[in-house]
Amino acid sequence: MTIPFAFIMLLGAAPCTPASGDAQSVLQSAVAATGLRAAGARVLHLKGFDVISQDFQSDRMYPPFLSSVGPFEAWFSPASGVERTSSRTAVAGNSYPRPTSIASATASYVVRDTALVPSEQLHASLYATRPLNVWAMLDDWLASATVRVVERCEYRDYPRIVLSRAGPRGEERLFVDERTGIPLKLDRTEPHYLWGQLHVEYVYSSWQRLDNVLLPGVSFRVVDDRTNIERTFESTSLVPA
Repeated sequence: MTIPFAFIMLLGAAPCTPASGDAQSVLQSAVAATGLRAAGARVLHLKGFDVISQDFQSDRMYPPFLSSVGPFEAWFSPASGVERTSSRTAVAGNSYPRPTSIASATASYVVRDTALVPSEQLHASLYATRPLNVWAMLDDWLASATVRVVERCEYRDYPRIVLSRAGPRGEERLFVDERTGIPLKLDRTEPHYLWGQLHVEYVYSSWQRLDNVLLPGVSFRVVDDRTNIERTFESTSLVPA
């Protein structure tokens, strides 16, 4: 009888164990590791591509699914936590621009000429993409008064300290490497109008040094164990505000 490798890994997986400690110290180690505060008055300028699964509008309910691909350009201010983003989307022979947005953790606006138009619909969609920027994610955690250490879990082959906070739509968990302070994953449950509750993970990978900061070369949004968004960064730079 052959035992599937995945089943062997499941049996051998180390369970999470309760943990305690100074949550702010752990969070500050992640801030220091990524250089969030080292940017000073500068703005993080990002260019890259989003590959987004369009399984919900594919022609069949099984793979292969359509994917949209689009370039984006973003500016993030560590001083304010505000991000401005412009992008385009191409899918199945069609291409169209997406509205330029200015957003924080609490509000989002569509940029129209010199006017800013508040948009709840845009804010709801940016809720799913804002954590792809690890600095924006950490900035939101720094503003929370509910951060605490909850447990230690094995994730990607090593034990990680896990922080918890009350997010805007429920509990969020942040996996941090204790040795380096690098944040590896944001984990949360998201409500969905059609599918109910979804397990969503934001995974940060392929870290690269930029001046005195450290940033992922790619970020993933994984929904129920399937990659929903792959954000590959083409270039990153720190520019004067």
